[in-house]
Amino acid sequence: MSALFKVDDIHVSYGDVEIVHGVSFSLQEGELCALLGLNGSGKTTMMRGICGLLPAQGRSYVDNIPLDSMNERTRARYLSFIPQISSPIQGKTVLEVLLMGANPHLGLLESPGKKYYDAAHRALEKLHLEEFAEKDFAKLSQGQKQLIILARTLVQDAPVMLMDEPDSALDFLNRHMVLSKVHEVV
Repeated sequence: MSALFKVDDIHVSYGDVEIVHGVSFSLQEGELCALLGLNGSGKTTMMRGICGLLPAQGRSYVDNIPLDSMNERTRARYLSFIPQISSPIQGKTVLEVLLMGANPHLGLLESPGKKYYDAAHRALEKLHLEEFAEKDFAKLSQGQKQLIILARTLVQDAPVMLMDEPDSALDFLNRHMVLSKVHEVV
């Protein structure tokens, strides 16, 4: 059985300083993997290099297709990434942020239809966030934003999900809930 996700000899540098030194691993469908290390040891740099957000040597594959052979939109159909802190998003409701997860699956000038609205509402239900649907995303706490970004990833429905400390901004109860939900969706 071939791996769903494979990382082959990834090296990531900042200038002349190599931060990530030849990392290789593979994961089968349904596997959950955690990356542990000290602060500043290169975990975030490695993840960003693996998914193409930083220049890297080596290759990452989803379903034996090299990620670097895909454009950004196609890559987003195969791989989702949850950063430690989400990018600032202004003037959007939570529901609109969730619908951004549909973008890799839509054509040029196409808007999300019922299928994606239903997926967004299911993601909110799964994470017990239904009451947030019409709230302004920018006005949420960092922990609430992190939960919404996880919900958006569920709408994106990529076969591989990379998460960079998805629970770092969450309180104890939400941290436990998020890790349980991550385990459920695997």
